[in-house]
Parts: sequence; structure tokens; C-alpha cells
Amino acid sequence: MSLLLQTLCFHLGMTEAFAWDYGQTSERWTSVQETKSILREIHDEIVKNNGSLLYSHTVSVWMYNRHTQQNVMHIGIIDLLLYG
Repeated sequence: MSLLLQTLCFHLGMTEAFAWDYGQTSERWTSVQETKSILREIHDEIVKNNGSLLYSHTVSVWMYNRHTQQNVMHIGIIDLLLYG
């Protein structure tokens, strides 16, 4: 039996701006201050209730380093936001 959950994976540290009214004549991009405020709101929403919306998963990947000509294992943690 498998459980399918709707998830959203994004990196808050790589978001430079948001668009208001995208595709409309009133479209505009957020200022630096607006962007910081929105990112703070998103972060606060994600971590509230002791991070109950987060699912963390540790992954390991073998990668070939062409400079050293060796295989190297990279281990990372992926946090996914559960929604829906």
C-alpha cells in the first residue's frame, strides 16, 4: 500500500521577487522589502505548529567527480511542504 501526498518543494533562499497580477496590465514585481516580507510570512507559516506541514527526507546520491576521478557520495536532507 502506498500513500500519495501532495507536496511542494521550493527554496526560499533562491527567490528574488514575486509578481503581482502576473500577465495583467497591472503586473509588477515586488520590491526587495516586499519580497523579504513575503518570504518571512511563508517561512513563519511553514514552521508554525512545530513544523507539522514539513516532511523531511534524507537522500544520498553517488556522483562522479571528474577532477579527482572518484565517485563521491553526497547526502542531503530534503524538506517538503505538505498541502492539500
